[in-house]
Amino acid sequence: GIPNEIDVYALNYNKALFKQAGIAAPPKTWDEFKDAARKLTNKDAGQQGFGMINSWAAGVVHPFASLLVSNGGELVREAKPVLESKQAGETFQLYEDLIKSGASVPAMATADA
Repeated sequence: GIPNEIDVYALNYNKALFKQAGIAAPPKTWDEFKDAARKLTNKDAGQQGFGMINSWAAGVVHPFASLLVSNGGELVREAKPVLESKQAGETFQLYEDLIKSGASVPAMATADA
């Protein structure tokens, strides 16, 4: 078939906010990433540490797949989903950790720019 879209995902960050939060460099691991997101979260100012797409209506499958692959996992193998893998579980856990810690809002589909 013919692909209908191509996406490139990258971590974009605000150097000034990183400096203000005492973060010297972009995170290299998911643990560093979660720690940075917590440090960057300022609920009083309405600032979340990481804005992510986390609802189906907002297209969650694309960034989820990107994070899953970055964790060594696969979304599909031999034309079948492989969401029961260890890597998929860790990726779901990343989303849950970010939301439960308050570092990301639970409904990005309804968030304003």
